[in-house]
Amino acid sequence: MSPAEALQAPIPHDLPLPLPIPREVLLVFLVLSFLLHILFVNLMVGGSFLSCFFHCRGWRRGERRWSELSRVIDQTITVNKSLAVVLGVGPLLAMNLAYTLYFYTANALTGIAWILVVPLVTLAFLLSYGHKYLWGRLPEALHWGLGAGAAAIFAFVPLIFLANTNLMLFPERWPDVAGFVSALLLPNVLVRYLHFLLASMAATGLFLVGYLGRREQLTEFSPHQLSQTFYRVTLVATLLQWTVGPTLYFSLPSHGVSWRVTATILSGALLSAYLVRQLYLESKAGAEEIGRRYYRCLLTFGAVVLLMGSGRHFYREDATRWHRNQVAERTREFQEASRLAREQQARQSTVASSRPGQSDFEKTCAACHQVNGQGLPGVFPPLAGSEWVMEGKPDRMIAIVMDGLDGLDGPVQVRGQTYNGQMPSHLSALSDEQVSAILTYVRQSWGNQAAAVSPSEVARYRSKSRGKAWSQTELGRP
Repeated sequence: MSPAEALQAPIPHDLPLPLPIPREVLLVFLVLSFLLHILFVNLMVGGSFLSCFFHCRGWRRGERRWSELSRVIDQTITVNKSLAVVLGVGPLLAMNLAYTLYFYTANALTGIAWILVVPLVTLAFLLSYGHKYLWGRLPEALHWGLGAGAAAIFAFVPLIFLANTNLMLFPERWPDVAGFVSALLLPNVLVRYLHFLLASMAATGLFLVGYLGRREQLTEFSPHQLSQTFYRVTLVATLLQWTVGPTLYFSLPSHGVSWRVTATILSGALLSAYLVRQLYLESKAGAEEIGRRYYRCLLTFGAVVLLMGSGRHFYREDATRWHRNQVAERTREFQEASRLAREQQARQSTVASSRPGQSDFEKTCAACHQVNGQGLPGVFPPLAGSEWVMEGKPDRMIAIVMDGLDGLDGPVQVRGQTYNGQMPSHLSALSDEQVSAILTYVRQSWGNQAAAVSPSEVARYRSKSRGKAWSQTELGRP
């Protein structure tokens, strides 16, 4: 990432939550579980393509044997589809944990396409099951259309995932992305997709060699014919990868290319040369010899996939390293700011709660006059700015809270508004210290600035209390 691009990259803070397991363990699980998942995705996509191809060939040529081959391949698609879905849960969750900020940002930027994944997959499942179970029950064109529709959707859904995972690598491009289509225009997306499609054909060809080449499932084809056919599918797809692979590598943005990425991918490419040699020998082998190198091909293919998958992961780590470090720093700043804010709030709460009289006021007075001292319009008068509270001597206020107002001579006027003129003597049961603290709190809160009330002033009134409520006339209005 160039300095200019780095300035364009948004750097939010991450979720300040610990991972449930060490990140290194999570990444190993991510790579291995993803490779297992993508294997069955490859078999699903490649199987769909081959099934449609052989179905069309049999239909157009009127040769039943090709349609029968398509039907047998069709039996594997729904199984591989189910395994792909189930095995996709693990890497999806691991990706969410390891690259939370990147994964969800990419999903949000390609929102409509991402939301369509589930409906599209559901439709593809229905079409594939229809193609599987309706052989001979539909017009040929319609039946083939079911399989072609499923294959098209199976091929399109990985493109959505690929666009998202590619978008994760380029935070500096996030401000410019305006949806799925613009995400497809980022570097190497379409080349990566072609690489995926060829891998699907190669994996499916090798799988079908083992699945069909050693069984008498198709009487109109010999095992030797089937093995040769699908060895050639794998061979051609692998040879094409030698063109697409280097193109993909050199189209990668340079900020993610490191020595370990290059070494890992180059090792996979060199090993694929050995694989090509074995595939070529198998495709030319006679009926007695074919299949002897199958497990050698299978193990070599698996090693190539592991190396390429590891290289892909190394590139993702290296491409996002600078941005992840910046996000980590921003997250630490956020956590520190959050800690300071919580401490300040705690100090303010402690100071506020430590004010004498506040706790007793909130227990005995706030239900009517409210915690903020504003009362309720037309019912309970406010204490904030009240002339009854702000007067110099507290005698009238002490008399009201100790003996109450009877309300017989009408409503009370406070700040030019009319309120209920009756008030019970609900503080007389409290101690002199508690009453004086409450009155002092009221006289010195919410902008009120009046002298404190002492316990002796409350005690002096209590000693001569008449024990019944006062009227406003008796007390005199302020």
